[in-house]
Amino acid sequence: MHPRPFPKTWSSFLPLAMIAGLVVAPAVSAGAVVPGPAGQIAFQSERDGDFEIWVVNPDGSAPTKVTDNTTLDADPVWSPDGSRIAYQRAGSCANPCRAIWVMNADGSGATALTPYTSGVADSGPSWSPDGATIAFASTRVGGVKHVFTVPVTGGPVAQLTSGPDADWAPEWSPDGLGIVFTSIRTGSSQLFTMAPDGSAQTRVPLSGAVPSDLIGEPSYSPDGSRIAFRGAADLYAAPTQIFVANANGTGSTLAYAAPGGAFVYTPAWSPDASRLVIGVDTATPAKGFEVVSVELSSGTGTTVSSAGADDLNPSWGTNTTLLVASSAPPPPPPADSHVAATDNRFTPSAQTVAVGTKVVWDFLGTGTHNATDSSPLAMFASGNKGNGASFGYRYTGAGAYTFRCTNHRKMTGSVAVPMGAAATSGSTSSQIALSWSSLATVPTGYVVDVQILRPRSKKWATWRSSVSTGSGVFTPDSGTGAYGFRSRLRAVSSGSTSGWSPPVTLTIS
Repeated sequence: MHPRPFPKTWSSFLPLAMIAGLVVAPAVSAGAVVPGPAGQIAFQSERDGDFEIWVVNPDGSAPTKVTDNTTLDADPVWSPDGSRIAYQRAGSCANPCRAIWVMNADGSGATALTPYTSGVADSGPSWSPDGATIAFASTRVGGVKHVFTVPVTGGPVAQLTSGPDADWAPEWSPDGLGIVFTSIRTGSSQLFTMAPDGSAQTRVPLSGAVPSDLIGEPSYSPDGSRIAFRGAADLYAAPTQIFVANANGTGSTLAYAAPGGAFVYTPAWSPDASRLVIGVDTATPAKGFEVVSVELSSGTGTTVSSAGADDLNPSWGTNTTLLVASSAPPPPPPADSHVAATDNRFTPSAQTVAVGTKVVWDFLGTGTHNATDSSPLAMFASGNKGNGASFGYRYTGAGAYTFRCTNHRKMTGSVAVPMGAAATSGSTSSQIALSWSSLATVPTGYVVDVQILRPRSKKWATWRSSVSTGSGVFTPDSGTGAYGFRSRLRAVSSGSTSGWSPPVTLTIS
């Protein structure tokens, strides 16, 4: 009998030889229907004899293999923009070894980010919200698993945690200001947070329905307000279950217990935060591990992928179709846009920039000036600057914004940031891909409202309200003609908003 495989956060504690194959069987599609702008689910599967990366639609349809190697490929996780997948790949070393790799969503352009070292296992990658850095766990220092980071473009590896006790399963917060991870430094598995540089490591004090053992594998909700994790009532003697708590650890509740006492692992949120996708160990050779989608409102689970082998370690992305094969690097962010702040004038005083553009104010002249957000959101203030100084702010969300110099009443300006929109082709019809943020999720504390102007209509209507994801896909619902879109950024606590972004229009023929 083959031993059972383990989820990504445990597997590198074991020799690679223990992750063995089971009987290959054809895929079984399920009938789950997931609301909201949900893309595909990536997971690892042993259905063709060794672990490869696969993607599947949320309803279980169209499973597609995107890697095909003789070595193990595992731990897939989507990039924030849905264009790439990070994962671990086993190498050929004197002793078992694994490295972190990145590939395009269709499997092309695979590149190793960390080197192979005999006896070292890198696992459990997590993308930073800006897509520039990957956190991961590794046994590269003293054989003890700790958390590290590496630039997506390649470069030196930075160690964030250390000590005699293992730390693993890092997960970047959606605002990019912290990382939550699992640690046994207190004698049992618990959740901890830290700054992206490894400082300020603090235990998350869970309250409410709190499991006593095997607490770990945390996953932030898209807006950063909640954390999903797994835990058990007793070490190995009781099955693991899925819990959801507020990001500060309060209000923990049981979200899912698998039927029959099956063990569950690795929760990952759907883009619209209505569901979790998890790995379930059926402990049945005929099924193996399955990928299950859990509806949070009801606590019910629906099988997404079950192949008679092992399907596990799922990640839920935002892209709806595999991207066209390309080995080209991702496009660079928009070029900075400069505003001259001279005596009593901003030049230009009004401009339109692409979402994600950094506007840089260059302070010139004999006076002292500042650049202060004068929109209701009050997102930035440069402070007083003298001749030769500069200040920049990146507009990550579509909208209409104003700024001023508080020292000079007549020094005002504006920045308009339209949404991104492009016609694409979905599985059943033409679609419009929309982006209202340059981030995969908008910063914590903010949401986005999106409006639509349908063909032959003169009135804007709500399409999405209180959205925390940075993009979505619209299927035309009013026939052919011109569809207009606009959005605004809104602060959750105060209700203050930016102005509506300049309309963007696409014509469906």
